[in-house]
Amino acid sequence: MLGLGSGIFIAVVTRMVETSRLAFGPYAFYGNGALIVPAIGSGLAIYALWTWVLRAGRPRRHLAWSALGLYLGLGTGVFVTGGIAIEGLFFTGLLFVVPVALAAFGALTLLDPRLASPGRASQNALVLTLVVLVGLFLAVFPFPPLGVGLIAGAFIAVGRHAGPSSVIGLGALLVAVLLAAGLALPLVFFA
Repeated sequence: MLGLGSGIFIAVVTRMVETSRLAFGPYAFYGNGALIVPAIGSGLAIYALWTWVLRAGRPRRHLAWSALGLYLGLGTGVFVTGGIAIEGLFFTGLLFVVPVALAAFGALTLLDPRLASPGRASQNALVLTLVVLVGLFLAVFPFPPLGVGLIAGAFIAVGRHAGPSSVIGLGALLVAVLLAAGLALPLVFFA
């Protein structure tokens, strides 16, 4: 249910931004510029949902159920808020949720065992930094949802083992990193 609600929320915000005249400097977020909302929003939603699932001790299959809910919620929300075709119901989640979830699961699977074993803090920090840097690169060049997923997966792996107040701080840091990946890095590379 949380995944479905998150997807609908992201779709509603996307539609609001799309129909606005929101622009800052070289960035126009209205029209096609609003696609940054589901691109970044899906990574944030996966982080919040999966961190909650793992910290609550729920089975790993709940990760898939929450991603499916996000997929369906995003597609349904886009369709209901003015999507022009039924295909949008399936395509939006396929573009923005599935690659993010797959990349996040891969990063989580790679990093979680490393972070669970104590005593390798410097190695863990290096691996996390490397994964986030690769995610930042992927978020700019070939396919941004893969980069968003790698970054979110690294943050989920850390958030799973962090204290309760640190999870919120990590979420805020994730917002900053994803905004940098979606706004600042493209400006550096393509300006």
